[in-house]
Amino acid sequence: MSDRHEQFAGKNAALGRIWGMDKPKDKTTAGGGGHSGPSQPKLGKCEKCGQEKLLRSFRSQTHDRTEGAASYGVSYQQLCEECKPAPKVSKDAPAPTDKAIRAMLRGARKGR
Repeated sequence: MSDRHEQFAGKNAALGRIWGMDKPKDKTTAGGGGHSGPSQPKLGKCEKCGQEKLLRSFRSQTHDRTEGAASYGVSYQQLCEECKPAPKVSKDAPAPTDKAIRAMLRGARKGR
C-alpha cells in the first residue's frame, strides 16, 4: 500500500472515533432524535388555564408581523388535557355523500 492510503486510513479512523460512526445511535432514547410515541405527562402549571395538572407538550405555529417584516415559527406549549387543541382530523368523520364526491371529482377535473 502507498503512503497516501495510510494517511487516509488514519484520517478515516480518527473521524470515526470522533463522530461515533462505528456504532449506530439508539433513536428511541431521549436526545437520540427519534420519538417512540406521545410524550409522557408531567406535573406542572398549564400555560392556558394556570392550574396545576398533568401537562403534555403541544406544537403551535406562531406568526408575527412587526414593522413590515413577517416571522413564522413553531412554539411548544405545556397544556393540560382540558386545554389541549382539537385534533385536525376526526377519526370518526362520516363518509362523504354522493353529492360531495361529485363536487370533489368536478373540482379535480377543473384542476382545483
